[in-house]
Amino acid sequence: MFAEGFNLENQDLKVNGVVGDFVIMPESGVRSLKGSVAVDSVGYKEYTIEKIYSDVRIMEGRIIFDRASAHAYQGRIKAGGSYQFFPEERIEAAMDFKGIDTNTMDAVNHKWKGVVEGKALYTGTFKRIDSLTLEFRSPSSEMERTVLKY
Repeated sequence: MFAEGFNLENQDLKVNGVVGDFVIMPESGVRSLKGSVAVDSVGYKEYTIEKIYSDVRIMEGRIIFDRASAHAYQGRIKAGGSYQFFPEERIEAAMDFKGIDTNTMDAVNHKWKGVVEGKALYTGTFKRIDSLTLEFRSPSSEMERTVLKY
């Protein structure tokens, strides 16, 4: 099965340039689906994620996105990892970021001002953090290297 050039747009969500290929694999009597999907961009309101890629496996009631990667903030944020959607959610992700202007982010509440760079490692689910490590610093301000672990 092959999909190419799929686009979706509604009031807040825009998905552009979806390409995917999938194969149904009858492995030892268990039906499974394997393949990959690439998306040029996904936008929600003012946020955009670009250059999205993932291997996809659906087998024995499990849905897994493996070797996933994406870029955001004009390529200054690069992330990769895996996401098991069903039956039990599990996220493992690593993110590198460089040249992120905290003055443009309302979520930072302007506690740290300047341009930051660093990396983040995360395991858990959307609702539960098992492990979170943030390492960042701001070469354009007085903020030294900071490590937060949860």
